[in-house]
Amino acid sequence: MNFSLSTDDPLVIALIIAAITIVAAVVLLTLVCAILLPSRRKISKRQWSTSHCLVTGGSSGIGKELVRNLIRRGVKEVTIVARNKAKLSAAQKEFTTYARSRPNQSSAPTTIHVLSLDLSLEYGVIETSIDKHVSETSEITNLFLCAGSALARVATDTPPTSYHGMMSSNFYTCTTLIKILLPKLTSNAFTKKNPSSILITSSAAGQIGIYGYTAYSASKFALKGYSDALRLELAGKACNLTIAFPPNTDTPGFEEENKGKPEITKYIEDGAGLWSAESVADGMVEAVAEGYGFKYFGVDGWVLHNVTAGMGEVDNMTDFVIQVFFGGLLRFIGICYGWMFRGIAKKSA
Repeated sequence: MNFSLSTDDPLVIALIIAAITIVAAVVLLTLVCAILLPSRRKISKRQWSTSHCLVTGGSSGIGKELVRNLIRRGVKEVTIVARNKAKLSAAQKEFTTYARSRPNQSSAPTTIHVLSLDLSLEYGVIETSIDKHVSETSEITNLFLCAGSALARVATDTPPTSYHGMMSSNFYTCTTLIKILLPKLTSNAFTKKNPSSILITSSAAGQIGIYGYTAYSASKFALKGYSDALRLELAGKACNLTIAFPPNTDTPGFEEENKGKPEITKYIEDGAGLWSAESVADGMVEAVAEGYGFKYFGVDGWVLHNVTAGMGEVDNMTDFVIQVFFGGLLRFIGICYGWMFRGIAKKSA
């Protein structure tokens, strides 16, 4: 029996037409994406040299490494906000020395300011402290929100106060400072070629629910919803918004978090590995400098970001193509991960 096909065969013609249609659709969608993708507003080296960056949680962990990165970029001023006065004083001395020893300086060393402030206090108290600090230094041009805490307990072992505590330290600290500083960050002092910026630090646990993180995940998911809404409000304004989803990071906070963490949570997290605070901080600052709206880390982070994109914006061509044409495959991978996590939890029940 002869199964050979010729170009006169209706089936061949149909296949050719289908292939041409698919290719044309891909090309058309790619062109549309290229036109509609929001243009990235980068922060130039020259602009960093005139910037005043405020960093919460900058006395330890990711925030501390982030400050170090900003100094290397030649930022004019950095204000570190934290509660612990002793840590702040030590950080100021350390960073001042580091700034002065920075090689190949083309500008004056970065000036390091510190502000001891409990960001869980009432709004009016925080606003007064920030306004006073700005009047004594200079206007804030870039906001890096790294302060936060984590608690890993199953729901039945999580005190009700811990849910309030997680929202206070991880969510309200961000929304309060943004509320205070947003009028200045969106003022006419900034342009598309000279934008201000806001970095919000969520977590990979703010993209997927993980065993033992009912309080922590809820607070980090809240930041994702908040940033999606705020991004729309910033449309047309010269203020970049970046949300980062760091994985497990080797910090003093992570060591503290591991105390009392359920074994199932540790087992699930072990598969994702542990990142250095320096590499995470460097990636976050680079995303801000390049004007990206989202920052994820590694293959796991890439999959999580693209499978949980929903109706959110896309800020690069690669993610657009992946989400549009391979979304089904990524969803299948996500389902498999979910089955695996559920299986681990059931075996340990």
